[in-house]
Amino acid sequence: MKGTFIIVLLLCIFTDTIAQERCDTLNSVTIYSGKKKHKRLLGKGTRFPGGVTQWTPDKVGAEVGSVINVRHPFEVEEIQFSTQSNSIDSLKLRIEIRCTEKLDSSILEKPIEIDVPKGEKQKFRIIPEKQLIIEPGEYFFAVVFADCSDEAKRRRSNNADRDSKTQKESILFPLYFKASYIRSGKGEELEKIPVNLGVKVKGTEYR
Repeated sequence: MKGTFIIVLLLCIFTDTIAQERCDTLNSVTIYSGKKKHKRLLGKGTRFPGGVTQWTPDKVGAEVGSVINVRHPFEVEEIQFSTQSNSIDSLKLRIEIRCTEKLDSSILEKPIEIDVPKGEKQKFRIIPEKQLIIEPGEYFFAVVFADCSDEAKRRRSNNADRDSKTQKESILFPLYFKASYIRSGKGEELEKIPVNLGVKVKGTEYR
């Protein structure tokens, strides 16, 4: 990798009433010189025909994702995944990127959260709001069940036999053949499974 440069953009606001120049610093932008290549950091795998996996309101905090080895600085430009259906009120998912040596610490300065409306098949295409560069290393790239309505959680908690309407309150994801890891929440160990949710990550690799 050749030289690395940091460019800090300054937004200066001038006023006629105040005899003072005011400057607000915006987010710094990292630019890598040398070769770059548009590529896929993470692929879906092969679709499991008719296969789905689900989360219910009692799974808040659960995570599923892939362990990836980043060999060169990689700028994430787009994250894609889809859902088969969702019947949970006020459902929020979150994208997390964690170093495998510090599984409970995100490398993201600002969480990437997705509101998932109720409905049938939906496709999500997330573009990071600010530059997101992953430095070389090993990472757990995960989708997290961040939250849902308190009422949905209460209904699930109070329904011991799971035979009523609350059994249908869930989010379904299409299933893909590709190894991934799951855990029920922070502090838990990763458990390897042979399938995943079909998350795709694209961007630019710098060398």
